[in-house]
Amino acid sequence: MNHEDLGVNQAKDRVRAAVESRIERLEAVRVLATRQSEAIRRRHFGGLDRMLAERASIVDSLVDDAAGFEALAREVAGSDDEAILGRLAEAERIASEIEALDAASLEFTHVEGERSRKELEKITLAGRVGRAYRSGDREAAGNRRNLADQA
Repeated sequence: MNHEDLGVNQAKDRVRAAVESRIERLEAVRVLATRQSEAIRRRHFGGLDRMLAERASIVDSLVDDAAGFEALAREVAGSDDEAILGRLAEAERIASEIEALDAASLEFTHVEGERSRKELEKITLAGRVGRAYRSGDREAAGNRRNLADQA
């Protein structure tokens, strides 16, 4: 084995280690994203802050390592090492799963927020109808049917 081959093998070893570390952290984020999604769907918000803090810490470590990871990946660019390529594909697949979980959680919270907003509007409207009725204001009382119909 010549000096150049040794350098390539060492670079591949560094990339393998970096990819495995990245996959391990992405797996941890995926687990947290899954737990977060389940908690949101079940409306169990008590532990979300802890999950989000733990997740943020892992994501920060991934971001901090991104430049170094990209530099290592460039060292083996064009490699035909199936093991490295397969693990890189695995890391991408996990990242895509995390994105999909986050998108579903975001959509659920948006839909639930909209539902809650509509319920609050009904409560506010019902309160106005009740106040108008109790006040004895003929004009407001005459409009209470219209307000009630909107609820």
